[in-house]
Amino acid sequence: MKTFHVTLALCGLGMLAAAAVAKDAPVPPKAADAPRPDAAVPAPTARNAGTARQIVFTPPRRGAPRTRTGGGTRTDGAPIDIAVLVPEDTGLTISEQPTLYWQLSQDTQAQFEFVLSDERQVAPLWRQSVTDTFRAGIHALPVSNMNLTLAPGVSYRWFVALVRNPDQRSNDIVSSGTLERVAPPPALDEQLATTSLEERAAIFAAHGLWYDALDALNKAIDAHPDDAHLQAQRTALLKQVGIGGGS
Repeated sequence: MKTFHVTLALCGLGMLAAAAVAKDAPVPPKAADAPRPDAAVPAPTARNAGTARQIVFTPPRRGAPRTRTGGGTRTDGAPIDIAVLVPEDTGLTISEQPTLYWQLSQDTQAQFEFVLSDERQVAPLWRQSVTDTFRAGIHALPVSNMNLTLAPGVSYRWFVALVRNPDQRSNDIVSSGTLERVAPPPALDEQLATTSLEERAAIFAAHGLWYDALDALNKAIDAHPDDAHLQAQRTALLKQVGIGGGS
């Protein structure tokens, strides 16, 4: 799955809140400089799954408030759904620059806007807009491309929006989720030593580190795009947090 740079001015979304630590003031690139996204999910083929264990996500904060929102609509009779691939509550990461993932249900030629906000302030930390044909599938949004680092213990919210009418932003299709950077669990480095990406995803998931688990699994799929077992692992992982499909 190809990563790309993006910018968002989500009018009518209300307070976009709280703070990341910017390395330098981000300078939004020109829309023409944004690389084209591509579909992230090739058709899988079967393989011997061997003894690889199932990846099981352990929610670190049971009973936490739900923060995920999702968007969908029908255009000329065809449904369009956008989903940020996050748990219903705040997803955790140990990375200061994690990769965020979102999913589009069908190929769509449109303007898309993106934002990352610190929930302690009104103005977004970073935003970008891209008008292009976005392929159905899973897409990556690296925080490293935003010239930002996440501060520990701060709640951030990020948005993906399909702009249906620039003059009526209330008609946007929007999905959003939250994330927080936390300290690594004790002995995590030892657990991760000499492991495959799939095994790393399982370890991260067991510790409740959603963004790290999904990133490791997606990188494993990028390395082995025809691996049906890895595809099934991702589908199962997404279903554990209430996101159906995952393909």
